[in-house]
Amino acid sequence: MMLFKNLFTRKITGSSTCLPAQKLDDPVFVFDLHGVLFKLDKRQVIKEFLKAPAKKNIFLLCFNPYFLYTAARLWFSTPVLEQFILSMMDKFTFLSPNREAALQVANALQPIKPTIKLIQKLHKQGYDLYIFSNIGKYSLDIIGQKFPEVLSLFKGILGSTPDDNYIAKPEHKAFIKFLHTFDLKQEHIIFVDDKPTNLSIARTFQMHTIHFSNENSIAKQINQQI
Repeated sequence: MMLFKNLFTRKITGSSTCLPAQKLDDPVFVFDLHGVLFKLDKRQVIKEFLKAPAKKNIFLLCFNPYFLYTAARLWFSTPVLEQFILSMMDKFTFLSPNREAALQVANALQPIKPTIKLIQKLHKQGYDLYIFSNIGKYSLDIIGQKFPEVLSLFKGILGSTPDDNYIAKPEHKAFIKFLHTFDLKQEHIIFVDDKPTNLSIARTFQMHTIHFSNENSIAKQINQQI
């Protein structure tokens, strides 16, 4: 009976977007950061890398099998880029002088303009906006310094921190932490992310979801909910 009811209360477009058939009375919009609000700025990546104090050491390590093995193992087991960088610095301490440079390279981002325009519209209309991201604590500080005018549009921001060993999406614990941090009712949330796995977990918490597939994909779907 519940399944039959859900067919009439939610509409599904694609495998990752699941929105209410009727507008929510008080929707709360939650956005991922990487790939939704910001994207990589390739030119800035090069500029930041060239500032690194030990570029030659980094280049030579690319031919070191043990370094490559360690990097690959950590990369595939660590969902938070900041955690990966700091873990590599801990294992290869002679790279420590590059810590700040590595974080700057990792956070050489630029705003995705259509999304930011949509965020500004929602903010102006008085909707509560949140960021739920796997961005690390130090990385978030960097983004906040670069783009304060963007982050100021959000009522709350939750990233991943070393305090709890970088709990991150798609872990259930990350979603529980987000909901408890801001005391939100999950059935009022419309969660926008570019990772289908994250959206799938969000739906187990009764959140509504939108899959961000390109820069213009979400405007129509969100406009139908406001």
